[in-house]
Amino acid sequence: MAADTEEQLCAILRDSPFSLQLDETTTSDNNALLMAYVLYKASNSQEMAEEFLFSKYLETDTNGQTIFNALYAYLQKKSIPITNILACATDGAPSMVGRYRGFTALLKEQVPHVLTVHCVLHRHNLVAKSKSPPHHESLNVAVKAINKIKAHALNDRLFRQLYQENDETFERHLLYTDVRWLSKGNCLAHFCELFDSIVEFLEKVDAALGEKVSPSRCDIMYLADFFEKINEVTLKLQGNGVTLVQCKAVIHSLTSRLDLDLLNLDVPIWVVQPFQADVTGCEPAIQEHLVDIQCDDEAQATFRTSGWGSIWVKYAQHYPALWEKTRLLLLTFPTTYLVEQGFSQVLHMQSKYRNRLDLMASGAIRLKLTSLQPAVKKLAENHQAQGSH
Repeated sequence: MAADTEEQLCAILRDSPFSLQLDETTTSDNNALLMAYVLYKASNSQEMAEEFLFSKYLETDTNGQTIFNALYAYLQKKSIPITNILACATDGAPSMVGRYRGFTALLKEQVPHVLTVHCVLHRHNLVAKSKSPPHHESLNVAVKAINKIKAHALNDRLFRQLYQENDETFERHLLYTDVRWLSKGNCLAHFCELFDSIVEFLEKVDAALGEKVSPSRCDIMYLADFFEKINEVTLKLQGNGVTLVQCKAVIHSLTSRLDLDLLNLDVPIWVVQPFQADVTGCEPAIQEHLVDIQCDDEAQATFRTSGWGSIWVKYAQHYPALWEKTRLLLLTFPTTYLVEQGFSQVLHMQSKYRNRLDLMASGAIRLKLTSLQPAVKKLAENHQAQGSH
């Protein structure tokens, strides 16, 4: 069934342009796992689709050449033209975005027109890590206080008893995890709610640490509010179907001075407001097509009910010149969210009870992540029926 869904996807990608997002991670058994997703619009469909493409263990290193070779070999094996790639989203690792030997540099040698995107979520997380020395020190003090309580079972039980006596809002404290994007905000929010109880407890178990926590109160409160706003933006950037245009709007609402390439993204007004745009101010090559779509009552109804993204996808065949101008904005992954989500599924599936399961060879990971339905009837017809049953 996994092979059948894979062939369905490859058949579409052979004739359709698509964008790519990929990343690599190290699994619990110390294997380097490369995973890729695609976003495409099939020629016979009026909708875009996000789909799991492949995952592969890298035998040795994880440099740009190795990652590119793995992708190129897969596309060659499945007879998918590499020139069908419109855009590619990766994280900011040197092996991915290196100027000379990074994966994106090697990809541009084969596909010069490809648009490469540094994952907005990763860049957003890097901005959140940039703190002044006093705030950084205050955050370290808060983390030490949390670890003092949570890392010792006895302290955790004693503290739990204390905040029950103080009638606190939360029953448990959250551990701080640097690699999880939402951890800072959630952890510090709990810390602020329990601040007085934490100081009271530390006076008994570690007076020196308690003396450092008390003066850091204002800084910790400030960081809690700051990371709460950062988390709100992060949540808006996650999810399926998020486009470059939507990401630009979310980030621009946070700050208009953030030094991100995404803020310099040129989005013509007619793309998001096709029926209010002044045709005379648009490119001459598309003016007639814009007039046609502005006079299309059915297209106006679609715009009112489904928004600007749906109208370009649905009427791609009716107005190919306009679709040619808008498809890159719609088919480009702004983040590597789907790949990160896929890595989480691998972690859950590769438990100690199934440590001998080869997720790639068995097809288990594809069946878990794909949204395509296997052609069960067709597969059943290829097997001989048992006459005795």
